[in-house]
Amino acid sequence: MKKKLQILWQEAGGLKDLLTVAVPMVISTIAWTIQHFVDRMFLTWYSAESIAAAMPAGILHFNLVCIFLGIAGYVNVFIAQYHGAGEYGKFGAIIWQGIYISAMSAVFMFLVYPFSEDIFRTIGHAQEIIPHEVIYFKILSLATFPMAFSSAASGFFSGQGKTIIIMVINLAATGVNVVLDYLMIFGKFGFPEMGIKGAAIATSAAFLFSALVYAYCLFKKENNRQFNTVSDFKFNASLFRQLLKFGLPNGLQMFIEVAGFSFFVMVVGRLGKIELVASNIALNINNLIFMPLLGISMSVSILTGQFLGENNPHLAEKVTRRGYQLAYVYIFPYLVVFLFFPDLIIRFFNIDTTAGDFAQVYRFLIVIMRFTAIYSWFDVLNLVLAGCLKGAGDTNYVMKIISVASVFVMIIPNWIFIAILRLHLFWGWSFISAYVAILGISFYLRFRSGKWKEKRVIYRENRFLPEYPDIPAAEI
Repeated sequence: MKKKLQILWQEAGGLKDLLTVAVPMVISTIAWTIQHFVDRMFLTWYSAESIAAAMPAGILHFNLVCIFLGIAGYVNVFIAQYHGAGEYGKFGAIIWQGIYISAMSAVFMFLVYPFSEDIFRTIGHAQEIIPHEVIYFKILSLATFPMAFSSAASGFFSGQGKTIIIMVINLAATGVNVVLDYLMIFGKFGFPEMGIKGAAIATSAAFLFSALVYAYCLFKKENNRQFNTVSDFKFNASLFRQLLKFGLPNGLQMFIEVAGFSFFVMVVGRLGKIELVASNIALNINNLIFMPLLGISMSVSILTGQFLGENNPHLAEKVTRRGYQLAYVYIFPYLVVFLFFPDLIIRFFNIDTTAGDFAQVYRFLIVIMRFTAIYSWFDVLNLVLAGCLKGAGDTNYVMKIISVASVFVMIIPNWIFIAILRLHLFWGWSFISAYVAILGISFYLRFRSGKWKEKRVIYRENRFLPEYPDIPAAEI
């Protein structure tokens, strides 16, 4: 047994390679989880209207910009494959194409901003919630460029497997957000009491902080000398198209997936404030599992890209298998708590579970937590194997599966059962569980087929045939 464990640890593509990249990424996502968890928890303590408004407004903002985030963030796969190929001088050009995508996201949100109130009135939530949603959404919109820039700039480090710096920046940004949350939501130490407005300002300040630190690290002289991070700033039409070919399906996949959950939150709001608050809290609790799994998924994507960049699909497959094995070990304690001891987590949102509206919210949450435990088992396959496919460049397949499942398993059934028939909230959570299960099974079948092993996002002279011969190798 000891010898087998040593092999699993030391072998190429084994646990050592995975954990070296994954541990900082998981800590980074845990920091992000803490940031959102504390933000929502403080708002729950502040007022029911605030927590009911924060999740829909936050999800809608993310939904509107996630196509840009998906494209800009896909820079990390290019960097990973360039890194595996030893083509370090091409890092700067692809990073700048991601930055230009980030600028486009800011322009888009500038155009949406004047219609914020009209959007939430059209959705049809309770009148007392709409003003809170509007102010939260507007302030987050102002932070769109720092958010997207950080997504692109972080790819420079994550693609190389330098995930410790990402961890440090995320931890620091979380500290900024949590402290400002406390000061601005409740009005402490001389700050005015701003409620949900304070939460939005704190989150936006954290995005700005991250962007400034990433810019400082990215544009250092030594990085420019080795990777051309400053000198290769010109818009490169051919490389920009290459980023769009692979990044756009990634962004569309994010948009469609988030749209499905956004739609769910919006239609649940039509059932009533109690159902909306319960679902918002449950989704926030679900981040305890989801975000670290996302960290493992991103690590698998990085290593898959690096191994395929050096033309070693065997190691890419091995590190992916180690990824989902590690993920199952991670989620098991959560599944036990969610199934048998859900009150251990729910109590953080309201100490008194017998008084007022929260008594009704509590009864919903006990059951919803069990739905979460069931679909999380499939979410491991969904996230980790999607990470592998994206790291290879198989983004079209991921987008198609998520598109079909989101429309026919999430959006249409929830519209019929929740929005029109106004049936019980648990129908909606049943559809979420079915959706995640379908994704997990579909990505597992694709992984087993091995078709992803032939994918690449970069051109390698004398190694691979270019998938897009219209793009000269010198420009990539």
